[in-house]
Amino acid sequence: MDMHVPCVVFAFNRPEKLVRVLTALQQQNIDSLVVFVDGPRHDADVPSVRLCKAIAEHVDWTNTELHFGEQNQGLPGLADNITLVLNEYPSAVFLEDDCLPMPGFYSFMHQALAHYKSFKEVFSIGGYQPISQAFFENYQYSLVSCARFMCWGWATWKHQWESIASYRSSISELFDGLRNVPDVAGSDMGNAARGCVRGEGPKTWAVQVAVAALWLRKVHLLPTRGLVRNIGFDGSGVHDTRYYARLNNQNVSEKGLEKIVWLENVELNEEYIGRFKEYIKAMFEESSAHR
Repeated sequence: MDMHVPCVVFAFNRPEKLVRVLTALQQQNIDSLVVFVDGPRHDADVPSVRLCKAIAEHVDWTNTELHFGEQNQGLPGLADNITLVLNEYPSAVFLEDDCLPMPGFYSFMHQALAHYKSFKEVFSIGGYQPISQAFFENYQYSLVSCARFMCWGWATWKHQWESIASYRSSISELFDGLRNVPDVAGSDMGNAARGCVRGEGPKTWAVQVAVAALWLRKVHLLPTRGLVRNIGFDGSGVHDTRYYARLNNQNVSEKGLEKIVWLENVELNEEYIGRFKEYIKAMFEESSAHR
C-alpha cells in the first residue's frame, strides 16, 4: 500500500485518556499523527488543556502535525477539523481521546481504506463493534455492512466526506423535514436529528453525518471483532454515558484480527440491522431508566 494515511486524534481536557490512546498508537506503525487539542471553555479547563498540548508536543515516535485551539470549538468544530485534514489528505483515520485502539486497529483501517476506495456506496470504515461476537459465529467475513455511522474510531476518504457536505449542513430539509427518518439505522435517529436541529443538548456533528449518509443511502463497514474499546463511560465527556457502559465493549479483540476476509457484497446486512435495532432499543431503555 502506497497511500499515506494519517491517524487523527481529537483531544480536549482528558490528558490521562490521551496518553493511553497515543501509547496504543505508538505500537501500530502509523504513517503520521495529527492531533487537535480544543481550547478551554473556562479557567478551570486551562491546566488539563495545557497538559494535553504538552503530551502531544512530546510525541517523538512519528511525524506529527499539531493543531491547538485558542477558543473552545466544542463538538461542532470537530467536523471543521475533519474537513481541514481531508483537504490535505485523500483519506484519514480518526479517533477521539476516549476511543482506545486495539492492536491491529490502524493496519486494518489502512487496508480497508485501500480495498474499498472505489466502492461508491461505502462512506466509512468503523473500528468499534457494538454487537457481541456470538452473533458472528457462522459469519465468514471480517466486516459487516450497516446503515449506522459509528464515530468511535473510524476512517473515510476525501471524496466521500465531500459527497455529504451540503446535506450535512442542511439535515433539517431531509426526510420530509426529519419527520420520516427511517429506522434502518436505529429508532433513535429521528429524535436525535430533530433534537440536533432544535439545539437540544450538544450539537453533535456525528448525528449530522449519520443523517446525511443515510439520506444518500451510504453504508458503513464495521469489523466483526471490535478493534476499539470505548474508555469514556465515566462521565468525563460532554455526554454523560455512564449508564451505557453495561451494554458496550462486549466485543473487543485484544489481539487484533489474524486474517482479513473481505466483504465484497456491501449491501446492507438485514440480519445485522435487526440485531443492531435491538441494541439501540436496549440503549434507549437503559437511558430512560436513569432519568
